Amino acid sequence: MSGLVTLAVALALHPSAESHLWAHMIQHLLLVVVVAPLLAIPLLHWRTPRPSWAVVAIWTVLHSVALWAWHLPGPFDAALRSEPLHGLEHLCLFGTAIGFWWATLATVHQGEPGVGVAAVFVTAMQGIALGGLMTLASRPWYDGFPLDDQQVAGVIMWCPAGFIYTGVVAAMLYLWLADREPVPAVD
Repeated sequence: MSGLVTLAVALALHPSAESHLWAHMIQHLLLVVVVAPLLAIPLLHWRTPRPSWAVVAIWTVLHSVALWAWHLPGPFDAALRSEPLHGLEHLCLFGTAIGFWWATLATVHQGEPGVGVAAVFVTAMQGIALGGLMTLASRPWYDGFPLDDQQVAGVIMWCPAGFIYTGVVAAMLYLWLADREPVPAVD
């Protein structure tokens, strides 16, 4: 339920996201690191095969490619000029995020979260790098948005998203360690 409420909030940001890059980035952040994992969690309880490390890697690469490709100036500007392309942008980011979160969170249920933790770490670094580049850029990347708007958007991608990914890694490790059998004491 909280995933659907957050999805509604993200969609309600659409008018502001058209004129403010920082609002657009909050919309992306909500879709990718809040709504997607909240909607992926129930998928863990379906009777689907658990993903192998290769499946986790494939979803990580797909999501990283979507993240970088849609934040390049050409595709991003084209998406803002075309509502169907803008919908495709959000669908790519959101769809690959759901697959990514399903695959990585499933590793905890398998009792082998190492691959999932590594995937979340790698993905966090992608967002942090892209956010850092946007923040530290000396000129605007996107048509119609001033540099200061881009820099605020970069900080949003860089910091809050980084904290969320770090929190997820900590939670994954906690759940994995809490589920392990205690090692008997040696006298």
